[in-house]
Amino acid sequence: MKIGRNDPCYCGSKKKYKHCCINKKDFSSKERNQLAKVSNLSLKQRNIILLNAVYDIFEFKGGVTWEKIKKSISGEQIKYLYHVIMALWPIDTDFESIIPPNTNKLRALYLGEVQPELIIENVLRISLYTDEIFIIDPFINPWCVAREYNPIEKPNSFKADTLKLLYFILMLEPWILSDIVSIIPDPGNFDYDLRVNTWNMAKNRIGDIKYTPDDIKFAEKKSDDIFKQYYFNMSDDVIKADMKDFDESFTDEQLDGFIDYVKREKKRNPIILDMPVEDIGEQMEIFRTGANLEMAIYISQIINAFPFTNMQFKWNEILSTAEEFPDQSKTWSPLTNAFQELKFKFLNRLDSRFACDLRTNGRLESFRVFLRKLWSTVEGEPNIETIHTKSLEFKDELHHEYITAKSEWDSIDRELVKWTGTVFGGAILSGKFAFGLPTLGFGILGITRLINSKLKRREFRKKVPMSIFIDLDNK
Repeated sequence: MKIGRNDPCYCGSKKKYKHCCINKKDFSSKERNQLAKVSNLSLKQRNIILLNAVYDIFEFKGGVTWEKIKKSISGEQIKYLYHVIMALWPIDTDFESIIPPNTNKLRALYLGEVQPELIIENVLRISLYTDEIFIIDPFINPWCVAREYNPIEKPNSFKADTLKLLYFILMLEPWILSDIVSIIPDPGNFDYDLRVNTWNMAKNRIGDIKYTPDDIKFAEKKSDDIFKQYYFNMSDDVIKADMKDFDESFTDEQLDGFIDYVKREKKRNPIILDMPVEDIGEQMEIFRTGANLEMAIYISQIINAFPFTNMQFKWNEILSTAEEFPDQSKTWSPLTNAFQELKFKFLNRLDSRFACDLRTNGRLESFRVFLRKLWSTVEGEPNIETIHTKSLEFKDELHHEYITAKSEWDSIDRELVKWTGTVFGGAILSGKFAFGLPTLGFGILGITRLINSKLKRREFRKKVPMSIFIDLDNK
């Protein structure tokens, strides 16, 4: 993967970020003055400063390849990166002030799998069905982490994790620059009372933790990543000796074949370091949770977005907060059932820039207009007497828009073949597009009270009116 970019810092300076927004040294009084300048920047501007910092610190200039960074990422570079993050998100950040105004756009808050490489896949899947996507920042905020787990204090322990995050931010670059994706901080980073309250609400709601099949699947994937990170970087002789200890019947030809597989896998997998084990050292393994349900509801209400997920247990959690009207004849069920009966297509393993081009070129715009209209209808105070009628109207419109979308997907298939020169398996997946539309919305009473007590403005959504679950046929 070739990387190359030389944009100036987005703060307005014509110099690179290292000469303006943030110094690479520990913060001085001069730098604190620079932080005041950063505090006036928008969310997108901060996202772009982070992108510029990645390009500058890790020297992604013309000719530098991803393979090189896998072999050379250093603790010094990681420490510099997290100094930039400290500068971008000081603990006195006003979360409400950095939310971009919503100009009648359909916004989605991602609540799916939280590993950086998996977030990319899920951005692609929802991208043609919404206007804007918000992702909770997976980068650690050093202001909020104890010294023993802090990437500034122990940068060499974050090589594997930072490699994943670099892949994440670089793959999202075209989406960020196109105003489709925004990386948004966890508001609990700047408000300890909010963080504790949402934690306590979650604890009271969940009780004793019971592990689900999704939890086990996530842990197994994480264990596999950790194993590859270390084992695949051992010397050939060590791997062969270890294989022989495991099973003496392995032939030299089989051992050589396994070594070839290891080398291919290290080259193929963008998030596996490629350096001797002794240079990797002990690594911090980060188990990200994105946000618990309480914080997700809080953020959704503040930014005026619907939560979407691809994880069954997250979907079940969201549905548990639904507030229905007791009269079943006055619900959105005709529409939600109609969605459930249809098969939708989703982008999957595609080049991120090509996928972004499909989106910015207006693919499935008619279907997004339909969803935008649905959102604007359900987001206000519900008129119980008219919900059933509107549900039937939207159901009829859904079938018309679905036929139009199927025709567009045929065109996308042809573009994909033209772009790749072949039929690329797994580039497009099918599945269900489940809609949650409770008559009274999704909500948690304690969250509404928190927003009432904290927001400077008084106008905010009292409930989250809609949620989406993407259930793929072939995961």
